[in-house]
Amino acid sequence: MKTCNQLGKVLGDNVGRLRAEQDLTVTQLSRMSGISRPTLYKIENGLSDVPISFAERLADVLCVEAYALFVPRQK
Repeated sequence: MKTCNQLGKVLGDNVGRLRAEQDLTVTQLSRMSGISRPTLYKIENGLSDVPISFAERLADVLCVEAYALFVPRQK
């Protein structure tokens, strides 16, 4: 079972990867999602508890299903 810290890390890794793949800066993602830059930095570094509404907003902007943000990437 994944702990909250592990899920936060997975979420942060996925958001950062998807943002980079789409050539978005943190500032751009912030504007598009309505989530502040400092909060996005915390999310990407696994340092913040993330409300489901934030995950949904990020998923919408990044064009993925919300659950996909919590799935560890296969190596």
